[in-house]
Amino acid sequence: MITTAITPPSPEEVLPRWLEELQASDRAKGTIRRYKSAVEGFLVWYSREEQRPLNFSQLSPIALVGYRNYIQRTQQRATSTVNGQISALRAFCAWLTEERYLEVNPAKRLKAGWNNDYLLRVLDGVN
Repeated sequence: MITTAITPPSPEEVLPRWLEELQASDRAKGTIRRYKSAVEGFLVWYSREEQRPLNFSQLSPIALVGYRNYIQRTQQRATSTVNGQISALRAFCAWLTEERYLEVNPAKRLKAGWNNDYLLRVLDGVN
């Protein structure tokens, strides 16, 4: 008997399905566009950082935190931009878990970005 290994789909292959489901659930076009951009940005970053494309078994909280730190610190994105990216990744990971591409949601405890300017003002006593 010959058996053939079934290769699971890649995140890039399931992304369009998720976007279709967002559209079917009446998400705003702008939200869908931002979510798509956020997930694609994460996938590009991961491929560049790890020098290989992401597969579902490698999607971990550590990778997500690394990306959050990258966009917050290295790219110096605004807190609202960072939080939008995190929101998109949380939604994507929740969907991947619901659809059983992932056993555990790696973004479940992923924290939003911090507003460093606000924290510095609070610490300095300036409101």
